[in-house]
Amino acid sequence: WVQLYLPGTGLSASTTTDAFGRFYLGGLPDDDYTLEIFAPWGSGGMLSPGPTTITVAASTPITVDRQFVAAPKHVVGAVQLSSGGVVSNVVVNALGRGFSAWATTRTAMDGSYDLGLTPGNWELSIGPPEGTVPNWAYDQPPKLLSFLPLTDTSEVTTTVVFTVTGTNANVIGQVREPGG
Repeated sequence: WVQLYLPGTGLSASTTTDAFGRFYLGGLPDDDYTLEIFAPWGSGGMLSPGPTTITVAASTPITVDRQFVAAPKHVVGAVQLSSGGVVSNVVVNALGRGFSAWATTRTAMDGSYDLGLTPGNWELSIGPPEGTVPNWAYDQPPKLLSFLPLTDTSEVTTTVVFTVTGTNANVIGQVREPGG
């Protein structure tokens, strides 16, 4: 996903890339814009190269080549049941605190995960895959991680284990519009 915006104005344009990473944004007024490129959702270990400023001028076509960054920081761990056992196919999300970045992965059959991150402060949380009804519950706030200073690009691995409670009850219903 590619986003180009004019800071402080609300003016923005966004698009996705094709299979070869190419994108096109047009119809913009001349100005200095911020360009951000986000890794595809679900792509742990590959993170955005960060925002960059580009000058758009109608008379000068702009070619931008950006490359994703291999993550030097790693969070490994597992999702386990409080009664014993592990939980597979759990979505593990990392959201940057104070900067625009996220990374996500899913737990393997043995409940383990490995998520690559860049230096910075992160909130780590878990949830079920979209459209599924989990047989577990997790009611804790996000776990906070800090990989500082921001200039430290050395390889670091941290372990975070999430413990969930097994459930066996579901609520099923329907929401309808008025008159229907």
